[in-house]
Amino acid sequence: MKKRLAALTTVATRWPRTAVTAVAVIAALGAGLALFGRFDISTSRRNLLSADDPGQARLLAFFDAFGRPDTAVFVVAGGTPDARRAVSAALIERVEQIPGLADRVMGRLDLRLIAEVLAVNHPRLLDGFGDLDAGGDHRGLPLLVRALSRRLLDNLDGVAADSGDAAELARFAPLVRALDASLRGDDAGSGLLGLADSNGLTSHVALDDHGYLRAGTDHLLVAVFPDLDSDEGAVVSPLVDRMRAARDAVLAEVDAPGVSADLTGLPALATDELRVIGRGISLTSLVSMIGIVLLLFIAFRSLRLTIIALIPLGAGVFVTLGLVSLLYGGLNLITSSFVSVLMGLGIDIGVHLIYRYGEEQRAPGPRDDLGAMRRALVHAGPGVVTGTATTALAFITVATADFTAFAELGVITSLGLLAMLTCAFLLIPPLMRIGRHRGQAIAPEFPGGGPAAALVTRHPWVVVGVGVGLTIAAVAIFLPRGPGYTGRYFDFIPEHTESRTALDILERDNAMGPAIVNLVAHSFDEARALTDRLRATPEVGEVQSPTDLLPPLDEARLDALRAGVASLGADAPRRLADPAQPSSPDALRDAATALLDAFDEVAFALEQGGRSHEPARAASAALSALRKTLSSLDEAGAARLAATERDVLAVARRLVGTATAVAARGHYAASDLPPLFRNRMVSKDGTLLALHAFPSGDIWEDTFARRFVAAIDTIQPEASGLALDIVRHQDLIIAGFIQSAGWAALFIALFLMLVFRSLRHAALAMLPLALGWVWMIGAMKPAGLQFDIANLVALPLLLGIGIDAGAHIIHRYRESAAEHGGTARVSDLVRGTGAAVLVSSLTTMFGFAALTFGGYGAMRSLGLLLVIGIAFSFLASTLLLPALLVITRRAE
Repeated sequence: MKKRLAALTTVATRWPRTAVTAVAVIAALGAGLALFGRFDISTSRRNLLSADDPGQARLLAFFDAFGRPDTAVFVVAGGTPDARRAVSAALIERVEQIPGLADRVMGRLDLRLIAEVLAVNHPRLLDGFGDLDAGGDHRGLPLLVRALSRRLLDNLDGVAADSGDAAELARFAPLVRALDASLRGDDAGSGLLGLADSNGLTSHVALDDHGYLRAGTDHLLVAVFPDLDSDEGAVVSPLVDRMRAARDAVLAEVDAPGVSADLTGLPALATDELRVIGRGISLTSLVSMIGIVLLLFIAFRSLRLTIIALIPLGAGVFVTLGLVSLLYGGLNLITSSFVSVLMGLGIDIGVHLIYRYGEEQRAPGPRDDLGAMRRALVHAGPGVVTGTATTALAFITVATADFTAFAELGVITSLGLLAMLTCAFLLIPPLMRIGRHRGQAIAPEFPGGGPAAALVTRHPWVVVGVGVGLTIAAVAIFLPRGPGYTGRYFDFIPEHTESRTALDILERDNAMGPAIVNLVAHSFDEARALTDRLRATPEVGEVQSPTDLLPPLDEARLDALRAGVASLGADAPRRLADPAQPSSPDALRDAATALLDAFDEVAFALEQGGRSHEPARAASAALSALRKTLSSLDEAGAARLAATERDVLAVARRLVGTATAVAARGHYAASDLPPLFRNRMVSKDGTLLALHAFPSGDIWEDTFARRFVAAIDTIQPEASGLALDIVRHQDLIIAGFIQSAGWAALFIALFLMLVFRSLRHAALAMLPLALGWVWMIGAMKPAGLQFDIANLVALPLLLGIGIDAGAHIIHRYRESAAEHGGTARVSDLVRGTGAAVLVSSLTTMFGFAALTFGGYGAMRSLGLLLVIGIAFSFLASTLLLPALLVITRRAE
């Protein structure tokens, strides 16, 4: 290895301009690719795993068939119940006006939302649209009310005798009161929900007493089902921004003090995550650079040497960015932290070379700058190459993980380390000659080396005893339960972030969170069977099913539907068209009077038949109140009447159209669903139906999550969704990193044996790493840390990072022993190479510690754990390992 390094040194020292120019050109190309080429930051969780994974393949197949079921949810909180309802109503109206969101907003269950299914749930509704000689252009609400009056009078005997007809009468009073409230400008309340509950629709949706979606008792929800082709933050951010702008406008316009409407759901989470990561990358890179610069300046006491150490680092980062652009087109949630990681790792190379150059310069004898540089590269080079290679090996083993994101991190960091190694050997020799003049001071020894060497030399047993004690304590803490694992990766988003705050509310109430399961049915009968099985499963909470809207179409219902359709008459389409002029309050009042008289007749008939007349009397009372309202309507009231008439006629046309189609074909079709539910629950080709199920408990709690997954697997093994992926991804990650750590340990051991040609020396180099690994895991629980999807990568990474220090110490031990008759000098190990290991370890720790400033939990978690692990590995390498060598009389 020394011969190859000598040849590389000759290139860098003999043709310095060529070496610098070559690196500068390649670095400029890399920077150009990153700045002007395809380079994005992906926040997609779908891209974290390979498309070949079975679970991922099922999920992508569902997306291809149905589109993405991702939901954005406004959580309306604070203020009074009426204020929350006012904000929800305004939000629904405003958000539906955003391009692409028409028929994709659900915040309240009303007739306009479910018009298509009203008649199939209540065939008697068609009585209100029966054949009536309209004459001329008489249309609108008055005509419909008169038609209903006629049907009631024609069927007096049936109403008195049929308990089913009598039960239908009970629905009229709430409907009339709702109409009355609308004309007065008040909230219609829950009167209209009576038309939706025959099939249990309202019982399967959490609603308040006015029909608004709710979570718990203090929060209302407005759900948005956008048609998105990606969960990338860059794709969904514009839509999320428009929704938040609409929310801000509503809160400014509606008099609702104390009410908030935070937006969450996967689109909002992806948007906020992208912005947190973007800010974090800039901040952590800046903090990392500042920390490393300050540390190098303290270590070298020279701005010139600090800059020389940083130039190869910057060149290596630019080269790596270019490679990332070519290979992957950008970064993901995991690889977004690579700049800080690479800066912390790559600076080690320059530190060791410059420190060894300083040692050679401080050696007795005439000063020979060029010779000192060559000796530094040749003697320190093998340790640098070994340390870099073992670190790269550890990262490469991460590439074997099934998680694409971690595989990319392994490849990117490995290539980056090789780029930095090459840049350092080509740039440092010529840069050291620039600005160098005779008599210039050499970088002094780093403080602390003397006391550390004295401690190791005089009290080696104390050092080893402390190490053994730490190991026993770490094992005692780790073995009983371990640090634990949490899969809650949404917790990576800061707690104060809007989407995270609202998500906590949804998860607490098990309401419309992102943890969803997608199931597929080929028919309504299959969907109904799946729905029944899901709702009979304790682990399953809310189930969203198309069959909640369409009741079983048995023979009796189909006959009633056909009879109602037959009674409509050929003139129904014309009668349900909007009138040329809005109906007047007087015309509707006269029609209401006729209907009131009809209900009086119905009440009398019920009483004579010995049945309760209360439903009819309640309808009569509601009609009397409606007449009073119509008699006193002002201009604004007349406008409300016109708008209500248009809405009622539009609902009537939709429900008659669906009823006619179902009666003709004799079975349901996907086109019978209302637009919002059709958009969400019908496949793009119209042949499949989707059901969405939510867990009844905490899906992030491992025991419950496994029960939930097992329950879903028994119902439909082909199901997909985040709620199933959580456990599967956890198992893949844990198994993958245990495997990666095993391969890393094996490859590193083999590589060290190949380099040292000694099993004993390879084992000694790996001892500090093993101790640092154990101490790190043991320290997690006292430090309040758990393993998570981000910091698990620290297990194989610490093998590569931690081995660097041990390899340098053993390299210097072998060199010192050869120079001093077989017994190494502790001062060479601790004050010489040990000082370089200290500085390189500190710079690496600064690189990872900078991640904790980013605000994004994944960066913070990984950074903190690796700082702990690197610190322990450094202490074991520079104190415990030399102490062992002293005890075994291999050093003095």
